[in-house]
Amino acid sequence: MLTECIIFLFTSVCLYGIGMNRAIVLSQNMKGIFLGYFKSLLTTTSSVALSYLLIQGIIVPIGMQELYPIICILVFIFSASFFEVIIRLTTKIDVAELSVSFMSVVLAINESINLAESVLFVICCITSFYLLVPVLYGMRKRNESANSIYIFKNSLVLLGFAALILWLLVFDVSWLSGGLVK
Repeated sequence: MLTECIIFLFTSVCLYGIGMNRAIVLSQNMKGIFLGYFKSLLTTTSSVALSYLLIQGIIVPIGMQELYPIICILVFIFSASFFEVIIRLTTKIDVAELSVSFMSVVLAINESINLAESVLFVICCITSFYLLVPVLYGMRKRNESANSIYIFKNSLVLLGFAALILWLLVFDVSWLSGGLVK
């Protein structure tokens, strides 16, 4: 299970594409990144736990498993607005992050078998997103100091991100099995 979490840690953002655009935008300024991580972690773990319990207790017994995203969005909206109000009242900083957090909740519930695994998956997904932001920030700073052609000045961050994704795909050994060729 540890190897699954490590692989999931890297693939949730880079291969599933959760938060790619948002990570590039957040990499412009690192201000408030720790507070955003803390709020996202609280929001997603509470949303996953409550959603999982509601889905397993209410939706699955009546045979309407297809409605789990509706339960997830309702619980997530309640949880996100609760923690946003608490953080805004205490720190006076707006750290609203909806798309990455919600998609992490849906992915964690969809890919997990039990409650502990879903909470672990959402923690890995949020952590991978917020670990990617400083990496992209470093790429952005390196890009600014590089003496590159003007046309490629802003696209080097995206090319570096693509190189990072390709590096992760190298370790995907599913192509070694032969697939249908056997």
